[in-house]
Amino acid sequence: MKLTKNTVRFLVALMIAALGGLIFLQVRLFLNNVDLKHEAFQRNVLTALNAATSKLEEIDLRDRFFTVQAEPLPLVRRSPGSATRRKFFFTSVHKSLTTKVEGDHLTYSIDRPQNVSVTLFDVLGRLDTILVKEKKQGGTYELKLPQDRGIRIVKVNVDSATSVVRWEGTKASGFAFDANTDTIGNVVLRVAETFKAGHLPMLARRLRPGLVDSVLKVELAGHGIDLPVSYAVYALPQDSLLFASTERDSSRDSSSDYVTRIFGGEFSGHGGELVVRFPTYQAFLFKEFLPELTLNILFLAVVIAGFWYTVRTLVRQKEFAGRLSDFINNMTHEFKTPLSTIALASEALHRSDVLGSKTKIRRYNRIIGEEYARMRGQVDKILDMAALEEGDVEFHRELLDLHTLILKTAEHASLEISSRGGTLATELRASRRTVLADAIHLENVLRNVLDNAVKYSPAAPEIRISTENVHDAILVRIDDHGIGIPREHQQSVFEKYFRVPTGNIHDVKGFGLGLSYVKLVIEAHGGKTALESEPGKGTTITLRLPVTEQ
Repeated sequence: MKLTKNTVRFLVALMIAALGGLIFLQVRLFLNNVDLKHEAFQRNVLTALNAATSKLEEIDLRDRFFTVQAEPLPLVRRSPGSATRRKFFFTSVHKSLTTKVEGDHLTYSIDRPQNVSVTLFDVLGRLDTILVKEKKQGGTYELKLPQDRGIRIVKVNVDSATSVVRWEGTKASGFAFDANTDTIGNVVLRVAETFKAGHLPMLARRLRPGLVDSVLKVELAGHGIDLPVSYAVYALPQDSLLFASTERDSSRDSSSDYVTRIFGGEFSGHGGELVVRFPTYQAFLFKEFLPELTLNILFLAVVIAGFWYTVRTLVRQKEFAGRLSDFINNMTHEFKTPLSTIALASEALHRSDVLGSKTKIRRYNRIIGEEYARMRGQVDKILDMAALEEGDVEFHRELLDLHTLILKTAEHASLEISSRGGTLATELRASRRTVLADAIHLENVLRNVLDNAVKYSPAAPEIRISTENVHDAILVRIDDHGIGIPREHQQSVFEKYFRVPTGNIHDVKGFGLGLSYVKLVIEAHGGKTALESEPGKGTTITLRLPVTEQ
């Protein structure tokens, strides 16, 4: 496939589309993961809040309806290391109601006319039988209980009190539950379900900040949420703040708040709202996804870098192909002239009028030799560049006085400069100027830079060579007042075969090898090259070489 400009554009567009699609998919997948993590966190929070409010309601019911006592069971013979079990005995809190079970008879007394209900249900809290549900006058009443097997709970409920008795066959006792069962909460709710909301204490008296704090944190930890939490409790229907964990939590923030009702049942009154927020949630979420985010960014950076390098290589290869084509054309042109001259001189040597004249024979032989030397020089320059790039050149390094080499090179260049009415000035101020270098290659470097300064000065050349020491190096600056180099081409002038585009004008000869040769030789000697230029004002080439103490 021919690497045309349209081909390069098509490949670049195709790669940009593929890269954009890849980035879009990566971002989409990452955001989906964040959403899933956030949704899971929300579910866990809401589940924990529901559990916390249920626990607070259960504690409130126990406080209002029961007195709780705990005592250990007698020790029994068990295997070593087993713990002593405990049971919780709940006895009814009542002022105007007394109850007693003897045999299969229930006796209860009320001190004034009240609505009375007697309910019998099992230990799991499932409602079985309503024995009495009517209004009775003050007095003592007796009721025969059914002869069912198993444990039953007898609940006597009046307008002002509730009494609960645990009954098994013909035996009655205090209301007792095993501490490690899950039935306590169910039974407590069943006991209180017919208690109406009238005359309830205020919400502020039913909730305590310490209780809310401990229950909330236990439930959150139980659902895998171990973050700092802040909360506030609001009374309904006024939506007034009762208390908050900190002053900052006294205002609502719908974007980050989790809200759940508390004490909102039939027998709990108006209740309120528990508002919870997690101040460090965003930092927690960022920390959770930091490894994944870092890897995504790293992988995308690698892909983008690979894409950039590929595109850059394509563009540079396209540019290099153009330069190589120009180089071949220039080389063909440079070789065509001497070859034509050699061919004409060779033909002339076979003419009879030339064979009879030694002067003409010497003249044509000299022309052939000069053109051969010119071609040989061009070929050697190309071969030297190839050898330098491959690192096959063996430098013959020796201690050189760089000032002496500069003056020698300047003397040769001054002849052409003077012939064009120009000037070449030297300002050699470096006190340390000894370098370890190959004299031939370093002289060629100076010649190439001076040749460029002369060639690209359309008027009379004005060139200045200066030196100075900077740290352990010597800087050689060659300034001219020529045509200068546009900024967009300044980074490319040291590349092989590159020549600043001049449209269809080819008034300056060359292969585009001069400055690339300069860069290779200077770097091979441990130095650096730099260029400063401004179109219409001139160019400065700086050569930096390490100095050697004699």
